[in-house]
Amino acid sequence: ASAMQAAKAADETLAASKRGGSEVGPLHGVPVTIKINIDVEGQANSNGVVAFKDNIAPGDSPVTANL
Repeated sequence: ASAMQAAKAADETLAASKRGGSEVGPLHGVPVTIKINIDVEGQANSNGVVAFKDNIAPGDSPVTANL
């Protein structure tokens, strides 16, 4: 999901929690930066090397999944 889509989803979840929906954690909706050498599904992972700019991660790394 794009950052804007993720932010909208976070806002909707927060609004639902205020209406008695599921609770959200204290860091819900806080943006996180993931370095270019960590796999994020569907995103480029070039490790800072221009020649690898089209290296698209097939899935999330464990670090990303845990976040």
